[in-house]
Amino acid sequence: MTQQALYLKEIKPLRTDSVSNVRWNEWRLCYLDWDFKLFVASFLGGATMTKAYVIAHLTLTNPDRFMSEYASKVGDAVEAFGGKYLVRGSEISYQEGESLGDLSVVIEFPSRDAAHAWGGSEQYQAIVKARTENSTGPVIIIDGVPE
Repeated sequence: MTQQALYLKEIKPLRTDSVSNVRWNEWRLCYLDWDFKLFVASFLGGATMTKAYVIAHLTLTNPDRFMSEYASKVGDAVEAFGGKYLVRGSEISYQEGESLGDLSVVIEFPSRDAAHAWGGSEQYQAIVKARTENSTGPVIIIDGVPE
């Protein structure tokens, strides 16, 4: 029996409305790969977690310092929290509307919690001042569409 099948056999009897069992189940789910976690969460009757996206539209006020003190370091923090860049570029073609800045970034995280954990992490907080001092513009976290 595979480890994943064994896990299903173990977890099925734990389905209750008890808060402590729900927390225990969530803790145990951390050991499974992401797709399997979504399957088990669905199997238990819980909502599946959607991915979350950090979207930034920045105007660079000091491009050299922004690149050396922030952009060159932020990738490690993103990866540490399961994030990956979907868009990280400066060539923008506008179909409609006004300019949103010099640089647009879209980062995908496995969940809203992961995105917030990244934003509040010591690793990110150590460099975020370099972004805020050398650029302006919104940075948002938004949920993706459930799969």
